[in-house]
Amino acid sequence: MLSSSEHRRMLKMMHAKPASVWMAIAECIAALAAIALVAVIGYSEYADCSVARPSVAAASEAQNTRAQEHRKQLFDQRRQRFQGSDKQRKVTRGSPNVQLPTATR
Repeated sequence: MLSSSEHRRMLKMMHAKPASVWMAIAECIAALAAIALVAVIGYSEYADCSVARPSVAAASEAQNTRAQEHRKQLFDQRRQRFQGSDKQRKVTRGSPNVQLPTATR
């Protein structure tokens, strides 16, 4: 239980609290303002990047073109290598000097 003096002291502390409550609200508003400022700065940076996007798109398109050329070159090299090994297999199969392994039991 609280004595009457403790009760009065608690009531005084509760009534003195609004000043600290206003301070807490002011701190929250300041923090929200700082977050909003960071968001606005970030958006403006993003908006500035959208102006430069055509050059990025052109670079990306050039890179895609180079990648396609490289893939075609690799495909042609592999096809030539495969066709060469296919010709080699035909020669080996038809050669009379080649003996095929026989199964032994």
